[in-house]
Amino acid sequence: MAIEKNSYRVASKKKLGKEQFTNETSINFEDSLSKLLSLTAEAQVENIEVLDGEASVGGKLLLKALYLNSNNQIMARESLVDFSNKFLAESLKAGQKVDIYATVLEAKADSISDSNMRVVSQLELSAFALEEQSVDVLSSADEEMCCKYTETPVLRLVSDGNENITESLELSIKDHFERLVSVDNKVFVKNYETGTNYISVSGEVVTKALFVTDAETGKLGEATAINNFKQEIEVSDITPECFLEIDARLKLDGVSNTLTNEEGKVQISSILPINFKYRVYREESVPCVEDMFSVARQTEVVTSSYDSGRFFSPEYFESKIEGSLTLDESKPRIDKILAVSTPFLTPTNSYIKDGEIFLEGIANVYVIYLNDEDGAINSVQMEIPYVISDKTDLTGEPTIVVHQLIEDADVIVKKGRELYFDAKVKALVVFTSSAQNAVITDCKIGEELPPRDCAIEIIFAKAGNSIWEISKKLNVNPQLIMSQNPDVEDVLESDKNLAIYYQLS
Repeated sequence: MAIEKNSYRVASKKKLGKEQFTNETSINFEDSLSKLLSLTAEAQVENIEVLDGEASVGGKLLLKALYLNSNNQIMARESLVDFSNKFLAESLKAGQKVDIYATVLEAKADSISDSNMRVVSQLELSAFALEEQSVDVLSSADEEMCCKYTETPVLRLVSDGNENITESLELSIKDHFERLVSVDNKVFVKNYETGTNYISVSGEVVTKALFVTDAETGKLGEATAINNFKQEIEVSDITPECFLEIDARLKLDGVSNTLTNEEGKVQISSILPINFKYRVYREESVPCVEDMFSVARQTEVVTSSYDSGRFFSPEYFESKIEGSLTLDESKPRIDKILAVSTPFLTPTNSYIKDGEIFLEGIANVYVIYLNDEDGAINSVQMEIPYVISDKTDLTGEPTIVVHQLIEDADVIVKKGRELYFDAKVKALVVFTSSAQNAVITDCKIGEELPPRDCAIEIIFAKAGNSIWEISKKLNVNPQLIMSQNPDVEDVLESDKNLAIYYQLS
Protein backbone atom coordinates (compact mmCIF):
# COMPACT_ATOMS: atom_id res chain seq x y z
CA MET A 1 0.00 0.00 0.00
CA ALA A 2 1.45 3.36 -1.09
CA ILE A 3 1.52 5.91 1.71
CA GLU A 4 3.50 9.08 1.01
CA LYS A 5 5.11 11.32 3.61
CA ASN A 6 5.78 15.01 3.14
CA SER A 7 7.92 16.74 5.75
CA TYR A 8 7.47 20.38 6.81
CA ARG A 9 9.56 22.57 9.09
CA VAL A 10 7.22 24.31 11.53
CA ALA A 11 8.30 27.30 13.63
CA SER A 12 7.05 28.66 16.93
CA LYS A 13 8.48 31.13 19.44
CA LYS A 14 8.58 30.35 23.15
CA LYS A 15 9.37 32.52 26.15
CA LEU A 16 12.14 30.94 28.19
CA GLY A 17 11.89 33.24 31.19
CA LYS A 18 14.17 35.72 32.92
CA GLU A 19 17.47 35.51 34.76
CA GLN A 20 19.25 38.15 36.84
CA PHE A 21 22.94 38.62 37.46
CA THR A 22 25.33 41.18 38.91
CA ASN A 23 28.05 43.06 37.05
CA GLU A 24 30.86 44.87 38.83
CA THR A 25 33.18 47.33 37.14
CA SER A 26 35.21 50.46 37.83
CA ILE A 27 35.15 53.89 36.22
CA ASN A 28 38.38 55.87 36.28
CA PHE A 29 38.33 59.67 36.23
CA GLU A 30 41.03 61.76 34.57
CA ASP A 31 40.20 64.67 36.85
CA SER A 32 39.21 64.36 40.48
CA LEU A 33 35.64 63.52 41.48
CA SER A 34 34.27 65.50 44.41
CA LYS A 35 30.54 64.68 44.15
CA LEU A 36 28.55 62.20 42.07
CA LEU A 37 25.41 63.79 40.61
CA SER A 38 23.91 60.98 38.53
CA LEU A 39 24.67 57.47 37.33
CA THR A 40 22.78 55.81 34.49
CA ALA A 41 23.33 52.58 32.62
CA GLU A 42 22.06 50.73 29.58
CA ALA A 43 22.87 47.21 28.45
CA GLN A 44 22.88 45.57 25.06
CA VAL A 45 23.31 41.94 24.10
CA GLU A 46 25.73 41.55 21.19
CA ASN A 47 26.40 37.84 20.86
CA ILE A 48 24.70 34.60 21.88
CA GLU A 49 26.17 31.11 21.67
CA VAL A 50 23.65 28.36 22.30
CA LEU A 51 24.67 24.94 23.62
CA ASP A 52 22.54 22.12 25.01
CA GLY A 53 20.82 23.47 28.09
CA GLU A 54 22.49 26.88 28.15
CA ALA A 55 23.27 30.04 26.21
CA SER A 56 26.45 32.07 26.66
CA VAL A 57 25.52 35.74 26.49
CA GLY A 58 27.93 38.61 25.85
CA GLY A 59 27.28 42.30 25.44
CA LYS A 60 28.10 45.89 26.31
CA LEU A 61 27.19 47.91 29.39
CA LEU A 62 27.28 51.68 28.92
CA LEU A 63 27.73 53.61 32.17
CA LYS A 64 27.31 57.39 32.27
CA ALA A 65 28.18 59.51 35.28
CA LEU A 66 27.61 63.21 35.82
CA TYR A 67 29.79 64.59 38.62
CA LEU A 68 31.46 67.65 40.10
CA ASN A 69 35.23 67.86 39.84
CA SER A 70 37.51 69.59 42.30
CA ASN A 71 36.88 72.93 40.55
CA ASN A 72 33.12 72.52 41.12
CA GLN A 73 32.51 72.04 37.41
CA ILE A 74 29.85 69.65 36.14
CA MET A 75 31.56 66.95 34.11
CA ALA A 76 30.57 63.66 32.46
CA ARG A 77 32.33 60.34 32.17
CA GLU A 78 31.28 57.43 29.98
CA SER A 79 32.54 53.89 30.29
CA LEU A 80 31.68 51.10 27.85
CA VAL A 81 32.45 47.73 29.40
CA ASP A 82 31.86 44.12 28.43
CA PHE A 83 29.55 41.81 30.33
CA SER A 84 28.92 38.09 30.05
CA ASN A 85 26.66 35.55 31.67
CA LYS A 86 25.03 32.18 31.05
CA PHE A 87 21.30 31.71 30.57
CA LEU A 88 20.22 28.22 31.62
CA ALA A 89 17.21 26.41 30.15
CA GLU A 90 16.81 22.66 29.75
CA SER A 91 14.92 23.05 26.46
CA LEU A 92 17.82 24.80 24.69
CA LYS A 93 19.56 22.87 21.93
CA ALA A 94 22.96 23.59 20.44
CA GLY A 95 22.75 25.98 17.50
CA GLN A 96 19.16 27.00 18.23
CA LYS A 97 18.05 30.53 17.32
CA VAL A 98 17.54 32.49 20.53
CA ASP A 99 16.74 36.16 21.23
CA ILE A 100 17.93 37.59 24.53
CA TYR A 101 17.35 41.15 25.74
CA ALA A 102 19.18 42.84 28.62
CA THR A 103 17.62 45.33 31.02
CA VAL A 104 19.45 47.26 33.73
CA LEU A 105 17.41 47.01 36.92
CA GLU A 106 19.81 49.04 39.05
CA ALA A 107 23.23 50.67 38.89
CA LYS A 108 24.81 51.94 42.08
CA ALA A 109 28.13 53.44 43.06
CA ASP A 110 29.49 51.00 45.62
CA SER A 111 32.57 53.00 46.53
CA ILE A 112 33.93 56.36 45.37
CA SER A 113 37.36 57.96 45.54
CA ASP A 114 38.60 61.11 43.85
CA SER A 115 39.90 59.10 40.86
CA ASN A 116 37.84 55.93 40.77
CA MET A 117 34.29 54.70 41.25
CA ARG A 118 33.22 51.08 41.65
CA VAL A 119 29.80 50.40 40.08
CA VAL A 120 27.60 47.43 40.87
CA SER A 121 24.83 46.84 38.30
CA GLN A 122 21.93 44.42 38.51
CA LEU A 123 20.99 43.15 35.04
CA GLU A 124 18.11 41.00 33.87
CA LEU A 125 18.10 38.79 30.77
CA SER A 126 14.82 37.94 29.03
CA ALA A 127 15.09 35.03 26.61
CA PHE A 128 12.93 33.80 23.74
CA ALA A 129 13.68 30.69 21.70
CA LEU A 130 12.69 29.90 18.14
CA GLU A 131 11.68 26.26 17.99
CA GLU A 132 11.65 24.51 14.62
CA GLN A 133 10.06 21.09 14.43
CA SER A 134 9.91 18.68 11.50
CA VAL A 135 6.35 17.44 10.97
CA ASP A 136 5.38 14.59 8.61
CA VAL A 137 2.00 14.69 6.89
CA LEU A 138 0.60 11.72 4.97
CA SER A 139 -1.24 11.16 1.71
CA SER A 140 -2.22 8.07 -0.25
CA ALA A 141 -3.62 7.28 -3.69
CA ASP A 142 -4.07 3.57 -2.93
CA GLU A 143 -7.62 2.37 -3.69
CA GLU A 144 -7.60 0.19 -0.58
CA MET A 145 -6.81 3.20 1.65
CA CYS A 146 -9.55 5.60 2.71
CA CYS A 147 -8.30 9.04 3.71
CA LYS A 148 -10.08 11.96 5.30
CA TYR A 149 -8.24 15.18 4.51
CA THR A 150 -8.09 18.52 6.30
CA GLU A 151 -5.94 21.66 6.29
CA THR A 152 -3.40 22.18 9.06
CA PRO A 153 -1.69 25.54 9.70
CA VAL A 154 2.09 25.74 9.74
CA LEU A 155 4.40 28.69 10.28
CA ARG A 156 7.64 28.43 8.34
CA LEU A 157 10.82 30.44 8.73
CA VAL A 158 11.73 31.61 5.23
CA SER A 159 14.58 34.04 5.89
CA ASP A 160 16.72 35.51 8.63
CA GLY A 161 19.68 37.82 8.53
CA ASN A 162 21.37 41.06 9.57
CA GLU A 163 21.69 44.42 7.91
CA ASN A 164 23.97 47.26 9.00
CA ILE A 165 23.23 50.88 8.14
CA THR A 166 24.62 54.22 9.24
CA GLU A 167 22.43 57.20 10.06
CA SER A 168 23.78 60.74 10.31
CA LEU A 169 22.22 63.44 12.44
CA GLU A 170 23.00 67.14 12.86
CA LEU A 171 22.21 68.96 16.10
CA SER A 172 22.52 72.75 16.22
CA ILE A 173 22.88 74.49 19.58
CA LYS A 174 21.27 77.92 19.51
CA ASP A 175 21.73 78.86 23.18
CA HIS A 176 24.87 80.43 24.54
CA PHE A 177 27.47 77.66 24.58
CA GLU A 178 30.58 77.39 26.73
CA ARG A 179 31.33 73.68 27.11
CA LEU A 180 29.88 70.34 26.04
CA VAL A 181 29.11 67.97 28.93
CA SER A 182 27.60 64.87 27.34
CA VAL A 183 25.78 63.47 24.30
CA ASP A 184 23.16 60.72 24.36
CA ASN A 185 22.10 58.79 21.24
CA LYS A 186 19.09 56.51 20.81
CA VAL A 187 17.43 54.54 18.00
CA PHE A 188 13.80 53.49 18.08
CA VAL A 189 11.78 51.45 15.55
CA LYS A 190 8.15 52.55 15.18
CA ASN A 191 6.96 50.23 12.43
CA TYR A 192 8.04 47.48 10.05
CA GLU A 193 6.43 45.44 7.30
CA THR A 194 7.17 43.08 4.43
CA GLY A 195 6.79 43.75 0.73
CA THR A 196 7.61 41.84 -2.44
CA ASN A 197 11.24 40.81 -1.94
CA TYR A 198 11.95 43.49 0.66
CA ILE A 199 11.28 44.52 4.23
CA SER A 200 10.67 48.10 5.31
CA VAL A 201 11.71 49.52 8.68
CA SER A 202 10.86 53.02 9.91
CA GLY A 203 11.66 54.83 13.12
CA GLU A 204 13.73 57.63 14.53
CA VAL A 205 17.22 58.41 15.77
CA VAL A 206 17.59 60.84 18.65
CA THR A 207 20.56 62.87 19.83
CA LYS A 208 20.46 64.89 23.04
CA ALA A 209 23.28 67.19 24.13
CA LEU A 210 23.88 68.57 27.61
CA PHE A 211 26.12 71.64 27.76
CA VAL A 212 27.22 74.48 30.01
CA THR A 213 25.71 77.86 29.20
CA ASP A 214 27.18 79.76 32.15
CA ALA A 215 30.29 78.42 33.83
CA GLU A 216 30.07 80.88 36.71
CA THR A 217 26.61 79.74 37.86
CA GLY A 218 26.87 76.17 36.58
CA LYS A 219 23.77 76.65 34.47
CA LEU A 220 23.22 73.89 31.92
CA GLY A 221 21.31 73.77 28.67
CA GLU A 222 20.09 70.93 26.54
CA ALA A 223 19.25 70.48 22.89
CA THR A 224 17.62 67.57 21.11
CA ALA A 225 17.49 66.55 17.46
CA ILE A 226 15.21 63.83 16.08
CA ASN A 227 15.51 62.41 12.58
CA ASN A 228 13.01 60.02 11.10
CA PHE A 229 14.36 57.20 8.96
CA LYS A 230 12.91 54.59 6.64
CA GLN A 231 15.09 51.75 5.46
CA GLU A 232 14.31 49.07 2.88
CA ILE A 233 16.24 45.80 3.00
CA GLU A 234 16.22 43.38 0.08
CA VAL A 235 15.08 39.89 1.08
CA SER A 236 14.30 37.39 -1.69
CA ASP A 237 11.24 35.14 -1.90
CA ILE A 238 9.02 37.05 0.51
CA THR A 239 5.63 38.72 -0.02
CA PRO A 240 3.49 41.32 1.77
CA GLU A 241 1.58 38.45 3.42
CA CYS A 242 4.68 37.29 5.33
CA PHE A 243 5.23 37.97 9.02
CA LEU A 244 8.27 39.86 10.23
CA GLU A 245 10.11 40.31 13.50
CA ILE A 246 12.97 42.75 13.72
CA ASP A 247 15.31 44.05 16.39
CA ALA A 248 17.22 47.28 15.88
CA ARG A 249 20.14 48.24 18.05
CA LEU A 250 22.62 51.07 18.08
CA LYS A 251 26.15 49.67 17.97
CA LEU A 252 27.43 51.40 21.07
CA ASP A 253 31.12 50.99 20.28
CA GLY A 254 30.72 52.58 16.85
CA VAL A 255 28.94 55.85 17.72
CA SER A 256 30.85 59.06 17.08
CA ASN A 257 29.88 62.64 18.00
CA THR A 258 31.88 65.53 16.55
CA LEU A 259 31.59 69.07 17.87
CA THR A 260 32.27 72.11 15.66
CA ASN A 261 32.19 75.70 16.89
CA GLU A 262 32.76 78.21 14.14
CA GLU A 263 31.94 81.89 14.59
CA GLY A 264 29.54 81.11 17.41
CA LYS A 265 27.68 78.45 15.43
CA VAL A 266 27.81 75.26 17.48
CA GLN A 267 26.91 71.99 15.87
CA ILE A 268 27.16 68.32 16.84
CA SER A 269 27.44 65.78 14.05
CA SER A 270 26.49 62.25 15.10
CA ILE A 271 27.33 59.11 13.16
CA LEU A 272 25.07 56.29 14.36
CA PRO A 273 25.71 52.70 13.18
CA ILE A 274 22.54 50.59 13.46
CA ASN A 275 22.19 46.83 13.18
CA PHE A 276 18.89 45.31 12.08
CA LYS A 277 18.40 41.65 12.96
CA TYR A 278 15.36 40.23 11.17
CA ARG A 279 13.39 37.03 10.63
CA VAL A 280 10.66 36.49 8.07
CA TYR A 281 7.93 33.85 8.39
CA ARG A 282 5.19 32.57 6.14
CA GLU A 283 1.94 31.05 7.37
CA GLU A 284 0.66 28.20 5.20
CA SER A 285 -2.23 25.77 5.23
CA VAL A 286 -0.99 22.28 4.44
CA PRO A 287 -3.34 19.50 3.29
CA CYS A 288 -2.91 16.46 5.51
CA VAL A 289 -4.66 13.24 6.50
CA GLU A 290 -6.97 13.74 9.46
CA ASP A 291 -7.94 10.06 9.61
CA MET A 292 -7.30 6.96 7.52
CA PHE A 293 -8.04 3.24 7.36
CA SER A 294 -7.82 0.32 4.94
CA VAL A 295 -10.77 -1.66 3.55
CA ALA A 296 -8.53 -4.75 3.22
CA ARG A 297 -6.09 -4.73 6.16
CA GLN A 298 -5.84 -3.78 9.78
CA THR A 299 -4.34 -0.33 10.34
CA GLU A 300 -2.95 1.62 13.27
CA VAL A 301 -2.35 5.34 12.89
CA VAL A 302 0.35 7.28 14.74
CA THR A 303 -0.52 10.83 15.76
CA SER A 304 2.04 13.50 16.68
CA SER A 305 1.50 16.97 18.08
CA TYR A 306 3.38 20.12 17.12
CA ASP A 307 3.36 23.80 18.04
CA SER A 308 2.74 26.28 15.27
CA GLY A 309 3.50 29.92 16.00
CA ARG A 310 1.60 32.96 14.92
CA PHE A 311 2.82 36.53 14.56
CA PHE A 312 0.74 39.69 14.66
CA SER A 313 1.39 43.16 13.32
CA PRO A 314 3.32 45.27 15.86
CA GLU A 315 1.35 47.94 17.68
CA TYR A 316 2.86 51.39 18.23
CA PHE A 317 1.44 53.93 20.62
CA GLU A 318 2.44 56.95 22.70
CA SER A 319 1.42 57.87 26.21
CA LYS A 320 2.17 60.34 29.00
CA ILE A 321 3.59 59.44 32.40
CA GLU A 322 3.57 61.65 35.46
CA GLY A 323 4.88 61.50 39.00
CA SER A 324 5.98 63.55 41.96
CA LEU A 325 8.50 63.56 44.78
CA THR A 326 8.73 65.53 47.98
CA LEU A 327 12.33 66.26 48.86
CA ASP A 328 13.52 64.82 52.15
CA GLU A 329 14.17 67.43 54.85
CA SER A 330 17.77 66.27 55.11
CA LYS A 331 18.45 67.46 51.57
CA PRO A 332 19.08 71.11 50.65
CA ARG A 333 16.09 72.86 49.12
CA ILE A 334 15.89 73.39 45.36
CA ASP A 335 16.27 77.00 44.29
CA LYS A 336 17.11 76.40 40.63
CA ILE A 337 17.00 73.28 38.47
CA LEU A 338 20.20 73.14 36.45
CA ALA A 339 19.54 70.00 34.42
CA VAL A 340 17.50 66.82 34.15
CA SER A 341 19.46 63.71 33.21
CA THR A 342 18.39 61.60 30.27
CA PRO A 343 15.64 59.41 31.77
CA PHE A 344 15.62 55.65 31.36
CA LEU A 345 12.88 53.08 31.79
CA THR A 346 12.90 49.79 33.65
CA PRO A 347 9.99 47.68 32.34
CA THR A 348 8.45 45.38 34.98
CA ASN A 349 5.33 43.81 33.44
CA SER A 350 3.13 43.66 30.34
CA TYR A 351 -0.27 42.02 29.84
CA ILE A 352 -3.61 42.18 28.02
CA LYS A 353 -6.87 42.81 29.89
CA ASP A 354 -10.35 43.83 28.72
CA GLY A 355 -9.23 44.82 25.22
CA GLU A 356 -6.17 46.82 26.30
CA ILE A 357 -2.44 46.21 26.42
CA PHE A 358 -0.89 47.39 29.68
CA LEU A 359 2.80 48.20 30.17
CA GLU A 360 4.17 48.71 33.66
CA GLY A 361 7.57 49.95 34.73
CA ILE A 362 9.64 52.55 36.54
CA ALA A 363 10.97 55.78 35.03
CA ASN A 364 14.28 56.93 36.50
CA VAL A 365 15.60 60.46 36.28
CA TYR A 366 18.16 62.57 38.16
CA VAL A 367 17.42 66.23 38.89
CA ILE A 368 20.54 68.39 39.25
CA TYR A 369 19.87 71.61 41.11
CA LEU A 370 21.39 74.61 42.87
CA ASN A 371 20.85 75.66 46.46
CA ASP A 372 21.27 79.43 46.82
CA GLU A 373 22.02 79.39 50.53
CA ASP A 374 25.36 77.63 50.24
CA GLY A 375 25.78 77.82 46.45
CA ALA A 376 26.15 74.04 46.28
CA ILE A 377 25.16 71.88 43.35
CA ASN A 378 23.19 68.80 44.38
CA SER A 379 21.08 66.08 42.79
CA VAL A 380 18.16 63.86 43.65
CA GLN A 381 16.91 60.72 41.94
CA MET A 382 13.24 60.36 41.06
CA GLU A 383 11.78 56.87 40.56
CA ILE A 384 8.35 57.13 38.97
CA PRO A 385 6.19 53.97 38.75
CA TYR A 386 4.02 54.08 35.65
CA VAL A 387 1.26 52.18 33.88
CA ILE A 388 0.46 53.02 30.27
CA SER A 389 -2.09 51.33 28.04
CA ASP A 390 -3.61 51.28 24.60
CA LYS A 391 -6.46 49.44 22.91
CA THR A 392 -5.78 46.11 21.21
CA ASP A 393 -7.84 43.54 19.34
CA LEU A 394 -5.78 40.68 20.73
CA THR A 395 -7.03 38.46 23.53
CA GLY A 396 -5.60 35.65 25.64
CA GLU A 397 -2.02 35.50 26.86
CA PRO A 398 0.33 35.98 23.91
CA THR A 399 4.08 36.33 24.30
CA ILE A 400 4.82 40.06 24.46
CA VAL A 401 8.08 41.82 23.59
CA VAL A 402 8.15 45.55 24.34
CA HIS A 403 10.50 48.25 23.05
CA GLN A 404 10.15 51.65 24.79
CA LEU A 405 11.67 55.09 24.51
CA ILE A 406 11.15 58.05 26.84
CA GLU A 407 11.23 61.60 25.48
CA ASP A 408 10.35 65.19 26.38
CA ALA A 409 10.99 64.72 30.09
CA ASP A 410 10.33 67.79 32.19
CA VAL A 411 10.62 68.49 35.92
CA ILE A 412 9.26 71.53 37.73
CA VAL A 413 9.72 72.44 41.36
CA LYS A 414 7.29 74.11 43.77
CA LYS A 415 8.06 75.51 47.22
CA GLY A 416 11.65 74.32 46.88
CA ARG A 417 10.80 70.72 47.82
CA GLU A 418 7.96 69.46 45.64
CA LEU A 419 9.10 67.97 42.33
CA TYR A 420 6.69 67.16 39.49
CA PHE A 421 7.76 65.00 36.56
CA ASP A 422 6.11 64.34 33.21
CA ALA A 423 7.35 62.73 30.01
CA LYS A 424 6.22 61.02 26.83
CA VAL A 425 6.73 57.30 26.32
CA LYS A 426 6.80 55.68 22.89
CA ALA A 427 6.15 51.95 22.80
CA LEU A 428 6.37 49.30 20.09
CA VAL A 429 4.69 46.09 21.24
CA VAL A 430 5.28 42.81 19.42
CA PHE A 431 2.92 39.88 19.96
CA THR A 432 3.41 36.20 19.19
CA SER A 433 1.38 33.16 20.14
CA SER A 434 1.58 29.41 19.73
CA ALA A 435 -1.12 26.80 19.23
CA GLN A 436 -0.78 23.05 19.53
CA ASN A 437 -1.98 20.97 16.60
CA ALA A 438 -2.00 17.24 15.95
CA VAL A 439 -1.61 15.32 12.69
CA ILE A 440 -1.28 11.70 11.63
CA THR A 441 2.40 11.17 10.91
CA ASP A 442 2.44 7.42 10.24
CA CYS A 443 0.17 4.47 9.50
CA LYS A 444 1.12 0.90 10.37
CA ILE A 445 -0.38 -1.75 8.04
CA GLY A 446 -1.28 -5.07 9.66
CA GLU A 447 -2.81 -8.39 8.67
CA GLU A 448 -5.53 -8.88 6.09
CA LEU A 449 -9.09 -8.52 7.30
CA PRO A 450 -11.18 -11.70 7.37
CA PRO A 451 -13.42 -12.26 4.32
CA ARG A 452 -17.01 -11.03 4.53
CA ASP A 453 -19.68 -13.69 5.10
CA CYS A 454 -22.73 -11.75 3.84
CA ALA A 455 -23.75 -10.00 0.65
CA ILE A 456 -25.92 -7.32 2.24
CA GLU A 457 -25.83 -5.57 5.59
CA ILE A 458 -28.41 -3.26 7.14
CA ILE A 459 -27.00 -0.62 9.49
CA PHE A 460 -29.24 1.13 12.00
CA ALA A 461 -27.57 4.57 12.10
CA LYS A 462 -28.41 7.24 14.63
CA ALA A 463 -28.80 10.97 14.05
CA GLY A 464 -25.40 12.67 14.41
CA ASN A 465 -23.45 9.66 13.10
CA SER A 466 -21.13 10.52 10.21
CA ILE A 467 -20.68 8.37 7.13
CA TRP A 468 -16.94 8.40 7.81
CA GLU A 469 -17.40 6.94 11.30
CA ILE A 470 -19.74 4.24 9.99
CA SER A 471 -17.38 3.41 7.10
CA LYS A 472 -14.34 3.16 9.37
CA LYS A 473 -16.18 0.85 11.76
CA LEU A 474 -17.20 -1.45 8.89
CA ASN A 475 -13.97 -1.07 6.89
CA VAL A 476 -16.01 0.09 3.90
CA ASN A 477 -15.18 2.90 1.49
CA PRO A 478 -17.43 5.89 2.33
CA GLN A 479 -18.18 6.36 -1.39
CA LEU A 480 -19.74 2.90 -1.48
CA ILE A 481 -22.23 3.81 1.25
CA MET A 482 -23.00 7.19 -0.35
CA SER A 483 -23.57 5.67 -3.80
CA GLN A 484 -25.84 2.91 -2.47
CA ASN A 485 -27.80 5.32 -0.24
CA PRO A 486 -28.13 8.43 -2.39
CA ASP A 487 -30.38 10.35 0.01
CA VAL A 488 -27.98 10.13 2.95
CA GLU A 489 -26.06 13.13 4.35
CA ASP A 490 -22.41 13.23 5.44
CA VAL A 491 -23.69 13.63 8.98
CA LEU A 492 -27.10 12.09 9.56
CA GLU A 493 -29.80 14.57 10.47
CA SER A 494 -32.14 11.80 11.68
CA ASP A 495 -32.09 8.07 12.42
CA LYS A 496 -31.77 6.03 9.22
CA ASN A 497 -31.36 2.46 8.04
CA LEU A 498 -28.49 2.12 5.62
CA ALA A 499 -28.22 -0.81 3.20
CA ILE A 500 -24.74 -1.90 2.13
CA TYR A 501 -24.25 -4.44 -0.67
CA TYR A 502 -20.97 -6.35 -0.82
CA GLN A 503 -19.42 -8.12 -3.77
CA LEU A 504 -18.26 -11.37 -2.28
CA SER A 505 -15.16 -12.98 -3.72
